[in-house]
Formats: sequence, C-alpha cells, structure tokens
Amino acid sequence: MNFLNKIFNRTPQEFKPTNRLEELLKAAALDPGLRPDFLRQLFHFELIVIGTAAAAPGGETNLKLRTDDDQSGNPFIYAFTSVAALQFSVLKNKMPGQEYVGLKAKSLFEMLSGNTGVHLNLGVGFGKDFTASEIKDLLEGKFAVIEENIVKVGETIAIGIPAKIPEGTISALKSYVRGHNQINDIYFGLMNRPSKGFSYYVAVEFADPTKAASPFSTFNDLGMITQELEMDYPVDMVVAGEKQREYMKAGSLLSVNRS
Repeated sequence: MNFLNKIFNRTPQEFKPTNRLEELLKAAALDPGLRPDFLRQLFHFELIVIGTAAAAPGGETNLKLRTDDDQSGNPFIYAFTSVAALQFSVLKNKMPGQEYVGLKAKSLFEMLSGNTGVHLNLGVGFGKDFTASEIKDLLEGKFAVIEENIVKVGETIAIGIPAKIPEGTISALKSYVRGHNQINDIYFGLMNRPSKGFSYYVAVEFADPTKAASPFSTFNDLGMITQELEMDYPVDMVVAGEKQREYMKAGSLLSVNRS
C-alpha cells in the first residue's frame, strides 16, 4: 500500500490560515517532511463538518452528515479546518445554504463506517483527502507500511552516494530532522544488494539512546515521507552506529544536516 500518495493539495494559496491547525496543514501541503507531525496532531483539533445535529431520545444526538461519492463510487464527507474555511469553500464552489456541526477529528474518524472517506478543505487551496483505508491506518497509528528486512551474515553490499541525488527527499528529511531533537542526523545513500538490487539507504543517528532502541515511531514517519515522494528505489532504514558514521566520513553516505 502506498500510504497518502499524492493527496496533499498544492494549488495556489488564496485562503490564509486562521488557526494553528490550518498553519500545520498548509505547511504539510508544501513540505513532505512536516506531514507526519500534522497527522499526529490532527486528532487534537475540532473539524467543521457539513451536516446537521438534532436531539434524539435519551439525551443522544442524531448526526446526519452530507455524503457524496467520488469518481470511483466511494462515499466521502466534507470537513473543514474552520468555519472560515467552510465559508470560503461554499463561496468558491457555489454551494450556498450548507449547515455544519463541529466534531473532534478523532471522534469523527472513529464514527465513520469504515468505507467512508473525508475531503478536508475542499477547494480551500490547501487540504487533504483521507480514504477509508487511510483513516483506519491513522486510527491505528500507521503512517506507512514497514517490513523487516534482514541482511544475512556474509552478504556483500555496496553503499555510496547516488549520482543523481533526490533533492526533494533530502529537503524533506532535513525539515523532519529540524523538528525532532532526538535525532542528530540522517545519513543518506544508495545501497546495492545482489539478492535485492538497488535501494536507498537511510541511517538515523539518534541523540537519545532510548529512541535508538525502539525506532519504530521515527521509521513510521520516515516511511510515510519517502513513500509520498515516489522515489526511484525502495527505502531501507537502519539505526546509525559507528559503521554508518565511518561510511559517512569515507564519503559513502551523505549527511542530511550538512547538505
């Protein structure tokens, strides 16, 4: 599964952020390195959803959300990061008279039936589409598909700096490192294993030894970033140690912080 591929809209900005959530979303739309942080913080905010709420017996609330189908026939609802964003979209898309309710993002995602997606900030200029499967993964804390890949003892590998450096990837990794004090640096290169072929090699040097012992959260973030960028080769991630630092000093790996 290619998680969150091509879903952050990058149309010209016409709507200026009015709150922190919109600042995070706009930054994530422009910089893949900031997208994990946006997704991780999303559940702390309220979303404005097109629909109605009415009192029901027993003190319950009856929610009726507007649902449409995309071109593939998959249902979705409309959500916005603020009332101002909704109003902007209504005017731009000529959809007057829309009623709305405010719901916590996590509560909204949890209540969807499992086959309903979310169009966030449709027509606003910076937004994101969540498919039903992406919502399920996000609720489970999964940003990317990560598989364990073991290098056998005695297997010969070659590591070096690629002739064509993916500048967009380096820029995104640099943005990620700037926002995470537990990481000293990320080393980047191209690896060739006879049994697997070529792959990009990402070695994370942790400042905090406890993070190095349990790197899944960081690898989850980096997996999402690299999968979104549609790189030429798959990506192998490791915790950087003395061997990786020797590779970097020998000119076989590129330091993201120093590039």
